[in-house]
Amino acid sequence: MVLFVIIGFYLVNSVNILILDFERKVIENNTTEVTKGIIYFQKSKNTIIDVTYPLHQIMIIQNNELIFYYPEQKKAVKIISKNPIPPIFIFGILLSMQEDYGLSKLGYKLIGNSVKNDTLFTYWSPPKNIEKVAGKQVLGTIKDRIVYVETRNPKEEIVSKVLYSNFKVVGESQIALSVYSEVYNESKVIKEYISYSNVKWNEKLPNWVEIFKIPESIEMKIIK
Repeated sequence: MVLFVIIGFYLVNSVNILILDFERKVIENNTTEVTKGIIYFQKSKNTIIDVTYPLHQIMIIQNNELIFYYPEQKKAVKIISKNPIPPIFIFGILLSMQEDYGLSKLGYKLIGNSVKNDTLFTYWSPPKNIEKVAGKQVLGTIKDRIVYVETRNPKEEIVSKVLYSNFKVVGESQIALSVYSEVYNESKVIKEYISYSNVKWNEKLPNWVEIFKIPESIEMKIIK
């Protein structure tokens, strides 16, 4: 997790605004949770997520704050973190659009590679300042597109896998419209599927997003 928080400062240079519909399914303990909505990502500004299912809510992410606003219930909750909060539901594809997942900017070093069928696998060791909490990273690429990311802990155990597919050329980059991940937590495996559609690259935001503010009359609970 430390890795991804740090990488958040190195998002794709060419994207200032990214708008896209999403559907997310999380499977854990034979239970499936589905979330749908629209993401309005703005580089260096608020990211707003308009969740339409299962419950209407508006999420606002800026720096180290995450706000959940429930318009119909007239309630809001603000979570203040010690670290920057990455843009939820879209962070993975922003990372995948970078040449090496942002690893070299973090001080990771390329230590080897291998080829299997049409996939080039590269192996990266963490810098010394985080090697107690982060292990090696494995990237799989096909034709310069990142299609596989594997995260290991310092004990060389795999803690997560991410697979990117269904690429589409949008603006100056190729975006994976399908992302599948597995996170290994002790004896449990949490599976996540995210699909994206109606992608808009560096287009004008809807007026309501540009001027959006939570009404002053709404009481906000703050969690630190």
